[in-house]
This record gives sequence, structure tokens and C-alpha cells, in this order.
Amino acid sequence: MLLGPCYTGAETPSGLWKVAGKITVPDNKGRLHACSANGVSYIANNVSLLSSRDNGSTWKEERFPVETVTIVFCNQHILIAGNISDLRVSRDGGLTWLQTTGIDTPQWTMDPVFARCGEKTFAGISQIGDMINTPDSGVLYLLREQTWIPYADWKRGPVYQLHCSEHGLFLGDDTNIEIVKLDDSPVSWQVTLNDGLRVPCPMYRFGCDIGRSEPFLTTPDGIFLFTGWAIFKFRKNLTGWDNTGTTIPDSFYADEVIHCKNQIYLTGKKGLFQVNFQAPPNMEIIPVDGPPGSGRSYWSSNGDLLSINSAGEIYRHQCN
Repeated sequence: MLLGPCYTGAETPSGLWKVAGKITVPDNKGRLHACSANGVSYIANNVSLLSSRDNGSTWKEERFPVETVTIVFCNQHILIAGNISDLRVSRDGGLTWLQTTGIDTPQWTMDPVFARCGEKTFAGISQIGDMINTPDSGVLYLLREQTWIPYADWKRGPVYQLHCSEHGLFLGDDTNIEIVKLDDSPVSWQVTLNDGLRVPCPMYRFGCDIGRSEPFLTTPDGIFLFTGWAIFKFRKNLTGWDNTGTTIPDSFYADEVIHCKNQIYLTGKKGLFQVNFQAPPNMEIIPVDGPPGSGRSYWSSNGDLLSINSAGEIYRHQCN
């Protein structure tokens, strides 16, 4: 079933953003998860899994065996969708789906964060304790066939971020950024010297997007971490992080980093920004016009930056 009208791509008030298409969004609260792989965009719109093969102009409801779809993660090798209690995996672009097992989901478990490192797929789970919106524990899982297995005895805090690198899997919890070794030997943890660097949002994380804050960025110049008060660069000798001294907007909290052709974008509470690595000392954070309305999710596909707002409108911007 195709959803939403096809738009002509007329110019919008935001200049370079063009209306691409529209979908139905049953629940207009919160963030919509979206991703793109192998030329196909996916959106979890809470009641179904939608796909587009024309950069957001038309959308099809996938034949998906789960009624509540709040999660979608994809790359060129794997597609994961469903909800925290029923995650399905496809390795053929959604033609067939397998039900996964193994994730412990007590009450108040947050949606997972995912990472794909080589042939290994990881999920980080955060669980809320006695205080509202305050996760107090988490588990790191590795997907083997159809089963999620605990990859390490991770009970010290929630898993906010997962990021693959040549050094291993970076894991950001509420006190440290650690490196998980990816070989098949007994699991070892290497705690980086964080120099006072802390990951959680201020104000005890009330009102923060759990699992989306403080994203990582890997470039030929190194690995960077974006926080609400500074940008840090990881030392190549694996001893910790250095403040880059980059000027950033007040109370700047990035949700995620998006690569689109030769451009790098940051999305967050303050809107949409572009990262310029040509400016001294290391980079410049430049605010750019976003699409009309509040973007609930951004992703890149086929050289375009796409966004969806609360009305279900899909906007598209061509990257350089």
C-alpha cells in the first residue's frame, strides 16, 4: 500500500528544503526512528514499518509481523525493526524476518541503541530505576543468529551511545566512555582516562532524550565526542580525551551525527548544524536552516538529507 501524495518538490520557505512526500503518523509525540540502507529509507511510525525507494516521495507499508513498530535500525548488511519486547531481524532487505530472543525487558526499559562493527551487531539497553526518567542500569548485547546474548557484565549504568572504531566499540554510559574489545577472546574492558569528561545530561537527565545525547564522529582527523558544553577529541594513544576548544552554541546538545556526501550535520535541541573542518582551531559549528516545522527525525539517503515533522511531512535537502 502506497501512503501519501507525491509532491512536485516546490521550494519551501526554508530555501533549499523541498517537500518530498507525506506519511500518516498516528502518534505525534516523541521522536520517529528512521534510517536508510542500500538506497531504501525506513520509518517506524509506531504502528507499522514504512519504506521508500524514491528518497521519500512515496512510501509503502511493509509486510511486517509486528503490530507496534517503534524501532528501526539498518545498514547494508542488516535490518532490525519492531519494539523492545519483539525485535525482528532481516538479512535480505525485509523479504524475510526472524524473531529474536534473549533481551531481558523488565518494566520501563528504554528503546535500545545499536551499532554494527564488522560482522557483529550490538544493542545497548537502558533500564529505568526508581526515579522517573533516570536509567540506573544497562546491558550490552551481541546478536548471534537470532539470539541476543550479554556481551559483558555491564551493570554499572545505562548505555547511552555505541560507536564502532578501529580501537573497538566505544560505549558511553552515565559515568565514563569505555572501549569494548571486539575480538573473540574473553571480554575485556579498557577504561579511558576521561579527564573529568562526563556523559550524562545535566539536571539529572530530566527532559533529556535517553540514549541520543553526546554522539561520536569518526573522521580522517580522529574521533570526536559532542557534549553540551564542549567538543572532545580522542587521543590516538588511547589515554583519554582533549577539549578541542571549538566554540559551540550555548546549551548545545546534539542528538546524532549524520553523514551526507561530503557534509556532516548535527541535529539536536537547538536545531540543525553543519560541521566545518576547514576552520581553525579544529572545526566550526554552523547553524543552518532546517525544514519547516520541528524535525522529529533526520537521516541521509542517496545524497540527500531527509527530515520528517510532526505532521508526517517529508522534506528533502540535496547535499554537496
